Amino acid sequence: MAETLEIPTSAGRGRSVARPIRSRCRARSGHQNLTKLHIAAAIEKARAKRAERCEVTVDWVFDELRKIAGANMADYLKSTTHGDPYRDFFGTDA
Repeated sequence: MAETLEIPTSAGRGRSVARPIRSRCRARSGHQNLTKLHIAAAIEKARAKRAERCEVTVDWVFDELRKIAGANMADYLKSTTHGDPYRDFFGTDA
């Protein structure tokens, strides 16, 4: 049985209405909405439109993640004669 919250409907009459707790209800209805084909299609259409507008593709995202994963921080940081690090982007192809 779902957990409910008693909300008084009018002061002084002593009546109340059981309402579902919203956070659980939202999570459940959100999942249910994603299983509905027309809602899922609308979401996919909006994602495709945004990707086209931004010129972002899944392949581009993975290429950028590969670059980050393979980055060597020693290429971007140098040290002074005292051993203090500083950023040095000279010589990088970024």
